[in-house]
Amino acid sequence: MNLAGFLEGFLRDLTAQSVTNFFLWILVIGAMLAGFAGRQGRFPLLVQHTPNLLTSIGILGTFIGIV
Repeated sequence: MNLAGFLEGFLRDLTAQSVTNFFLWILVIGAMLAGFAGRQGRFPLLVQHTPNLLTSIGILGTFIGIV
């Protein structure tokens, strides 16, 4: 079995609600980490790139939801 087939089978076994919850938690945790880092003045690159990172994760979640 190839990787694409494995991934497709894995995603097919998941429910839409579990995929949605997973990506929502990832987005919330990422936003919170960037917020805490920005408030403390640490990890400026994380704070700077967080909007792009969260957008990319959201788009990835959308495509996985379509699959």
